[in-house]
Amino acid sequence: MDIIEWPVDAMRVSAEDWHLVGQTLVSQGIYGPGTHGFLENRIWSVNVSLVHLQSSLWRAVRAVLDEARGQFGTIRVPVMCTLGLALGPVAFDGGVTFNGGARFGSHVPDDLVTKEALPAGASRVGLRGSLSMRLRLGTMFSLPGDALHRVARMDGDVAIVNPPLRRAVARGSKVEVLAPTALMRLTEDDGRLSRLASGHTAPTTLRLVEVLQ
Repeated sequence: MDIIEWPVDAMRVSAEDWHLVGQTLVSQGIYGPGTHGFLENRIWSVNVSLVHLQSSLWRAVRAVLDEARGQFGTIRVPVMCTLGLALGPVAFDGGVTFNGGARFGSHVPDDLVTKEALPAGASRVGLRGSLSMRLRLGTMFSLPGDALHRVARMDGDVAIVNPPLRRAVARGSKVEVLAPTALMRLTEDDGRLSRLASGHTAPTTLRLVEVLQ
């Protein structure tokens, strides 16, 4: 599968809403409230609102959208997450950026790995490294294969995550909290950017959904 890289510095956002989308099984009862069932089938979805992009950046995003060929292409998307210690390279409205190793004026070690091998379906991820006891509720990270997860709670150095692991993970696998990524595709074929007379782009919102491998 060919993967299109979305440049990190071209992910300038004013809003994003990374969320899991699934389907609850509902059985309506004739004489009662019915039942609700759950099957783990959730995938990531996000609406990305891009701010005014200058020339070099909107050209890069247009190139990504061209290569995506609408809903067909798979895009490796930087996850705009700044909660807890997941201070990934991200650009905020107004052009203020934190990239190239700048972590709000302090160095954050990038040595987090899985403590043991984990089977597919696991929701408890043991961690080893400088950040293993410092992740917070809501922190997002990715595992090898751009598998994106969010911390529901911490139990010592074990993160309870959503969604559960979709594939087995080897012991010592890198846990990417500084610059997590996810494999996504556009939800429609008409992905476009409108350029203003100023040379910047108008605010644009793109919707993407996860590509399962």
